[in-house]
Amino acid sequence: MRAVVLTHLTERLQAIEVSALCDADKALPVCDAAIRAMVPGVRMAGPALTVTAEDDHLPVFSALAEAAPGEVLVIATNGGRLAVLGELLATEARRRGLAGVVIAPAGQIEAALELAELIAAKGRALLAAMARGEALHDGTNHAQHVTALDAGEASALAFTIDVDAR
Repeated sequence: MRAVVLTHLTERLQAIEVSALCDADKALPVCDAAIRAMVPGVRMAGPALTVTAEDDHLPVFSALAEAAPGEVLVIATNGGRLAVLGELLATEARRRGLAGVVIAPAGQIEAALELAELIAAKGRALLAAMARGEALHDGTNHAQHVTALDAGEASALAFTIDVDAR
């Protein structure tokens, strides 16, 4: 049963950008959306090379210097809020022949996934609107957000575009 849940979770994750997932849960430790299986359709397996990197990519950078081909880099962020692996480090992991990299717990990803899918849909709708010549700002609460901030009020920039109407 767990394999079915993870497969479904993986399929849903592949349909969205990592940025949408990060927007859905700002505390989620995730890596760059460009990271994919080095050989499509093949499971990742290998000896674990573990590293703790809480809000600091330097331990990951150092672990990569020691990593051997075929190893799986397992990064523990201990709930850190900042991403510790991006395109450059992932490219180095691939260049060094690592079998893969593991980050966030499946449960935390699954909890953020529905909101991430909505954020991704709104992002796609904004891109389509911009391709039609519409302004990015028209699909957000930018003006209200800036007004609230100027007044010293709490506010968050958000997408206002209706994905159902597009």
